[in-house]
Amino acid sequence: MQFEFETWCTLQENAFIFEFRRREFKLLSGHPDDRDCLLSFPATIEKPDIRAAQRDAMLFLACLAWEHHTPFVPEFGGGGPTADTILEADRVKRGGRWWPPKPRPLQLRGLPAPETPEHETALGLYREAMGYGSEFYRFLCLWNILSIPGRSAPDVIRWINDTFQRAPGNLTSLQEAREKHRQHGSLGSYLNEECRDAVAHVTRNLPTKTPLDPNSWDDLHRISEAGGFLMDLVKVYVTEDLRLTNRMSPVQIPGEPYPVYRT
Repeated sequence: MQFEFETWCTLQENAFIFEFRRREFKLLSGHPDDRDCLLSFPATIEKPDIRAAQRDAMLFLACLAWEHHTPFVPEFGGGGPTADTILEADRVKRGGRWWPPKPRPLQLRGLPAPETPEHETALGLYREAMGYGSEFYRFLCLWNILSIPGRSAPDVIRWINDTFQRAPGNLTSLQEAREKHRQHGSLGSYLNEECRDAVAHVTRNLPTKTPLDPNSWDDLHRISEAGGFLMDLVKVYVTEDLRLTNRMSPVQIPGEPYPVYRT
């Protein structure tokens, strides 16, 4: 994976030093250590501030994951939270295929600008959903985004059904979604009872409840398809209901040694 650098913000080959949330970071592309990119902060950082720096780093990669729909997998070095902590961007296998389909340059301009705790939580869950290649984990992360802030399952079901009825074109797999909606009374009920509850509980006490066999290809396909529905719905929910609409870009400020991300 390569990053696109503006001439004025390339401080050395394949390296981009910038400020995000009043903290200095360095992003390296094409690292020789078999990683697609490394995001690090200075080794001189004060030890009590390391965890806060890690959180900011993971939030920045969450913004990249949201913008480019690309996996960014945290990988902590040194056996714990130290200034050597790195974050790795890579492709993951999903449904037997690599995602993204092929490596592509990532533009570092025009990223979402989180302004509320709800924004930060949603972006972090989205980054987690995109990584690791687990369809079951991806589904739960996406469902939890629709539950922000503290919404109950009936609230989520109602929102899914209202959104599906109001603007079905938001779903890329529209025909499949309509079929689930017809078969189960509503798309929201299907996603909750047949998918969310099955993933969360696996075995069910009542014969009328759908269980989940983690070794079943059919169950994997079912949850993968449902995760695709949620991926489309999450984009709508975060932008329209959580109102994540502001953008940020690196700005070269006179007198500053490196670009600063500003809205």
